[in-house]
Amino acid sequence: MMKKKINKPKKDHTVRPIKIIKVKESSPKLNPHYKRALLDILYTYHSFESTNTLRKEAELDWTTTSKYLKVFHQKKWLIHKKSGNRDYWKLTNETRIIIESEKEKKRKK
Repeated sequence: MMKKKINKPKKDHTVRPIKIIKVKESSPKLNPHYKRALLDILYTYHSFESTNTLRKEAELDWTTTSKYLKVFHQKKWLIHKKSGNRDYWKLTNETRIIIESEKEKKRKK
């Protein structure tokens, strides 16, 4: 019995262009009340807190809270940790200092 030779397709060695993904420069519009509420809550915690904990304290929807936290993380205001399927968030030291200085300015007025 004779084996039939199968014609394999030739490998294409041409270089394909890289697909460039455009990223929005500006972040989505954020409600200043939600933004302030989440930052104030994060300011009170000195350790990592879950999205669900922050959501309950801010009395916001989980999706809204998650969106705001992701935007804050993109702006480098938060540190993000993931453990399993949970997201944990904490203010960066720089952001904490900025919030403290803002609060001092308000006290002086």
